[in-house]
Amino acid sequence: MRYCSLNDVKVWLNLSPSDTQYDLEIQQIASNVESQIDEALKPYTPTPLKEVPEEIRWISAEWTAGIFRQKRAGLDESKEQPFVVEAKERLKAFIRSNFTAGIAASTGVAIGEGDWSTAK
Repeated sequence: MRYCSLNDVKVWLNLSPSDTQYDLEIQQIASNVESQIDEALKPYTPTPLKEVPEEIRWISAEWTAGIFRQKRAGLDESKEQPFVVEAKERLKAFIRSNFTAGIAASTGVAIGEGDWSTAK
């Protein structure tokens, strides 16, 4: 896990740090989430990130926890779990506040577009 720790995700899931029964599943989900975060950030900065901003740490943890909960609840995949929706919105806000419009204009990539977008 590059962007958040197991314990960061467990905070969102209200799991004890000593509860290890879901660790492998959480790690696998986090790897996928981190790839999606990298795809969203790629037009603006080299990825994977070498130094992880605190906001990205918590976005990654929340998004991972949301996917974990969605899988556990058996939710319809067309409806995103609220943690996932919020994490994606926070990622879009992070991009807007940390990267200039000039970069977005020069790359031709609109913020929030792509597979990770909450737009349907």
